[in-house]
Amino acid sequence: MKKLFFSVVLGAMALSASAQDATNEMWWGYYSDQAQSITGNYKLGTYEAATFVDGAGDLKGVNLTGVRFRSRIYSANVVDAKVWVRASLDGENLAEAALTTLGGSATTWSEGAFDAVALPEEGCYVGYSFTLSSWYSDYDYTPVVYAKKDVAKSFFLKQPEETEFSDKSGTGCLALQVKISGDNIKTNAASINDDLDDVVALVGNEVIVTPTLKNLGTAGISSIDFTCDLNGETKEGHADLETPIENMFQTQGTVTLNLGTLAKAGEQEVTIKVTKVNGQENENTSKVKATVFVVGLEESATRKSLVEVYVGSAKYYSGRGYVGVERMIETLGEQVIPITIHMGDSLTLDAYKTRTEDSKFYNAPLADVDRCFLTDPYYGDNNTAPYSFQADQVVTKNLTKVSEADVEAVAEWTTEAQDSVSITATTTFKMTSNEAYYRLVFAVIKDSITLMQNNYITYYKSSYPEDDMAYWRDQPWTGTSINMNLVVAASDCNGVANSVPRKVTANEALTYEYGLNVPVVEDKVGVNPRLVVFLVNTNTREVVNANIVAIPDYGTTTAVKGIEENQNAGVEVFNIKGQKVGENASQLTPGLYIIREGGVAKKVIVK
Repeated sequence: MKKLFFSVVLGAMALSASAQDATNEMWWGYYSDQAQSITGNYKLGTYEAATFVDGAGDLKGVNLTGVRFRSRIYSANVVDAKVWVRASLDGENLAEAALTTLGGSATTWSEGAFDAVALPEEGCYVGYSFTLSSWYSDYDYTPVVYAKKDVAKSFFLKQPEETEFSDKSGTGCLALQVKISGDNIKTNAASINDDLDDVVALVGNEVIVTPTLKNLGTAGISSIDFTCDLNGETKEGHADLETPIENMFQTQGTVTLNLGTLAKAGEQEVTIKVTKVNGQENENTSKVKATVFVVGLEESATRKSLVEVYVGSAKYYSGRGYVGVERMIETLGEQVIPITIHMGDSLTLDAYKTRTEDSKFYNAPLADVDRCFLTDPYYGDNNTAPYSFQADQVVTKNLTKVSEADVEAVAEWTTEAQDSVSITATTTFKMTSNEAYYRLVFAVIKDSITLMQNNYITYYKSSYPEDDMAYWRDQPWTGTSINMNLVVAASDCNGVANSVPRKVTANEALTYEYGLNVPVVEDKVGVNPRLVVFLVNTNTREVVNANIVAIPDYGTTTAVKGIEENQNAGVEVFNIKGQKVGENASQLTPGLYIIREGGVAKKVIVK
């Protein structure tokens, strides 16, 4: 394709007498160099694109002085190009600036400036328009640039032969920024979000939180100073941002704060206040405080990480995901529980509908580690050597996190057809709380269920340093995938309501019984059935612990099979995995056990 160059010619720069000097000007917008997409209806005529600017909140009282945007249009075939401000999308221009030249590069700004317009409190629309008079290149067919960032009222578009604007905000935000000025625009200013996730920490360990900051100053944010009242004592702290927040108004970023060493077990609410920005007093005075709920534990439960791997038979790269599941099991053993979730084919589950319909999971294969962060199930977060398996390194980092509860389960087939399973789950918390927000999720997984799979042949013929992809390189365009740890049935993936009570007591075993239907899809029965149970914190949406147990053949009982053979034994106690743990039931810690006495075995809950 012919490479196009352009120069940006600014419109009139005559600011009103009330406009602020350059130190009080900065850019605002929903778009800030995100990955881009393009759109257009392949027609000649007039295009108009806009975003809505709300005049309330942080933007109250500012002036609008200019617009810059990204596009793929070339000046030789464009006329009447301008930026503008309107009270309504189809209303008159309150201000406008003509652009005499436009560029054809989606990575370079086109910019215009106009006399300052006071932003009304009810908001207004800011955008651009141009008329495409002839074709110059295939750039012109899709000239409008946007980013796949879902923000309400951030992208309105009217194209040739259309009579009204369409709200495209569900697909992304317009690649546009607005220049603003005003007395409330400071130099070093920030606010902090108050919706912080709960933090669980061990007594004697440091408490780490990661709040979101919003930039409200022309200097951006590279560091902050703060106060907090952990352990009831107000202390000062300082933090440098690993990734500084750019000097765009309302741009957000995260900062890692060390609140100090936790002195006691139990629950406490800690207040954090942002006092300085970039070493200077925080010029912002609103929304500078945040609260975080800290749960202190004397000990942590033994943590296992749940890795939900999203794949699909029509998704060419999914073969990498299947290999990633196998490699994680080989590398991390019982510490990791990877499960395979199908999207868009016959193995898709309604129980996971709310997650598989989320657009971010369609970039398959993708893995959600304890629902804390997304990664690639094969090469993890590594960018320097993407053809090497390194997903285990991502999971290992998460295994070091504190877990507030152990979770165990026993599962039994209820019919000889093995189409339903009975579950008894035991949750034991390491804390006492009257406000515990948790739910259990149950999933039945199997191996060796096959499905026809699209194969991106050229990709898997690439040179991997290891021979992980040998199977896929040998497949035709459409081959057979062999699923491991495939979820064939599950409860609601967000958790079963009331499966954990609101009030929990440290070291008290809580039991919950649940039944789950296990349908056979396309006669794909599979082998090695197992139950995965995991505990979700509904406040943080994090999976705090997980476990996996075998589902024995129909007619046997989990962990009891083989125990009843010794008819002459006295009292013997086994855990739910069938491992002998003692011979005295009166000395057991709370939990679920199998107790054999006089040759008869039964499940017992110790509270």
